Amino acid sequence: MNFEGVPMTRHSGVDESNSEIENPYAPPVAPLDVPDRQLAESQFPIASAGKRFGNLLIDRLACVLLQICVGAGLGLLERFGLITGAVAWFQDSSWLESMTFGLAVTLAYYTACERVGGRTLGKLLTGTLVITTEGTRPTLKQIVGRSLSRCVPFEPFSFLGGSPSGWHDKWSGTCVVDVRAGRAALRSIGKYS
Repeated sequence: MNFEGVPMTRHSGVDESNSEIENPYAPPVAPLDVPDRQLAESQFPIASAGKRFGNLLIDRLACVLLQICVGAGLGLLERFGLITGAVAWFQDSSWLESMTFGLAVTLAYYTACERVGGRTLGKLLTGTLVITTEGTRPTLKQIVGRSLSRCVPFEPFSFLGGSPSGWHDKWSGTCVVDVRAGRAALRSIGKYS
């Protein structure tokens, strides 16, 4: 096609009288300011030491139950002839092998839960969430760093210094915020329903 001599102008969506013409094909326009209801988690308060301790207790219990379930599952697989040696391994394993198994299950629990939803079972029950210190969702590297940092001996005692952040928070550049308290504060001033 030859368009020579035809004026080529872009239609701006505004007619000559400066009133806007509604374009049904235009993308939706969103306001630049984020409503208070959608306040970013980075604005929420840091979780208290009490909630963090609750997270620790609940998650330790969840890890023990998960280890029992994995062991029972392997026992069932052996019972049905799908694998061999699992029961003998559990019965004959040394202290180091048992600790390694428990550590592997614990690392998998924390990494999977915090990567998928930013929450473990403990964080879900206490209304807390893992975010980065910049207020974004943690990367897989940060989550794995958090999980591996928990293997450091006496790491749970890193909370005793008065700060509600432990070594696994500081070393991975993450923090845990109290989503429930943040939403309650917004509700109290009528900004969240």
